[in-house]
Amino acid sequence: MKLPLKWEFSLHLYPFLCKWTGGLLAIAEHAQAIWVDKSELQDYDWAEADLPIVSEISEL
Repeated sequence: MKLPLKWEFSLHLYPFLCKWTGGLLAIAEHAQAIWVDKSELQDYDWAEADLPIVSEISEL
């Protein structure tokens, strides 16, 4: 039996622009991470909450 779930919460995302200067990267929070050019960002399936910042980064 599935029970209907209703989630109500707010989420604040704080994006950071970073520059990799060398060394090894360690993925701590996600199973996968890749580097892509900002022109490729629109090619990915983003969560709705991510779309505004993806758009802003694409315009930099």
